[in-house]
Amino acid sequence: MSQVIVVTGGAGGIGSAICKGLAQDGHKVAVADYDREGAQRVARELGKDALAVEVDVGSKESVARMIQECLDRFGGIDVLFNGAGIMPRHEVKDISAEEWERVLRINLTGVFLCSQAAAAHMVGKRQGRIISVTSGRGVAGAPGSAHYAASKAGVIAFTKSLAIELAPHNVVVNAIAPGVTDTAMSQ
Repeated sequence: MSQVIVVTGGAGGIGSAICKGLAQDGHKVAVADYDREGAQRVARELGKDALAVEVDVGSKESVARMIQECLDRFGGIDVLFNGAGIMPRHEVKDISAEEWERVLRINLTGVFLCSQAAAAHMVGKRQGRIISVTSGRGVAGAPGSAHYAASKAGVIAFTKSLAIELAPHNVVVNAIAPGVTDTAMSQ
């Protein structure tokens, strides 16, 4: 059965691979990314059942537009895949307050805002799935990525709490930690 799946971070890395696999399985895919041209490129590759959406996951207004575009085009959302994220590498002594806040805004606040917006729709129809990408660094930490590790630890805790809240509404919430993957971000 075909589902409507929103993939943030869909223009590259794990996100674009997820989009391609979902489209091959016959699903309707919203390729959502800050990189509008990248999202359009991936959506073109996927065909007529794909939608490119430019989104800043750290902006409530931008996320609301993304959700509305998906609803307008596909009539619903069955699955949200929170894949957008960044991982700059600096030791704590070299992380600026601006960089710290940017990493948390994209990696953690983005998961919150996208999940909140999608869940509002899913709860109403009593069905849905939310999957967020986290990292082993969110559990173990790592030198040179304290802000990334902190954001991913936050995703783990947020996912656990959201799963408990949404379970009575038949919305399943999970996080995955794929490990080091051969993408531009890890290179």
